[in-house]
Amino acid sequence: MPIDITDRYKLIFEEHHYASDFRAKIVQAWCLFYAAFAAGLAWTQANVSAKPVSWVLSAFAFVITIFIWAVDFRHRKSLAHSKQIGRAIEESRESAIPESQRFFASIKSGWLTHSLVIDMLSGLMFSVLLRASCFLKSSDGALSSLPPDIFLWAVIGIALGVGVYLAGDALYG
Repeated sequence: MPIDITDRYKLIFEEHHYASDFRAKIVQAWCLFYAAFAAGLAWTQANVSAKPVSWVLSAFAFVITIFIWAVDFRHRKSLAHSKQIGRAIEESRESAIPESQRFFASIKSGWLTHSLVIDMLSGLMFSVLLRASCFLKSSDGALSSLPPDIFLWAVIGIALGVGVYLAGDALYG
């Protein structure tokens, strides 16, 4: 049984809305986790007996960062696919949607995309949390100052994020 083009457009619009909301929830969860991590790290730094295990928090934050990034990376295809389908429906003569009223066709992804920003943040956090875990473990949790090479690790992490984004874009479009 064929589906009317109007119903098809409504379905893909709802799917895109669902996929966008899901991504927003992923980012919200990520932000809440980092807030909890910051509070936990502050607590361990304030308690002398907890300082030696503070590296566990940053190691856990590293693992959670990998997990949340992987969830977002896996989800990107559904967002891109819904945009592609919506654009194809809008451009078909059967839909008769005026060019000025096309939603999906108006979504322009310049060079700065949500995926690039998420990959850059992920790369930054991967490297900084890895370095922080090693630093906290080797210093028995004493965080009197930042590791001297933390900025180098941050730059490497951002570059890693950009590289992952470009590789994913080349492989998956």
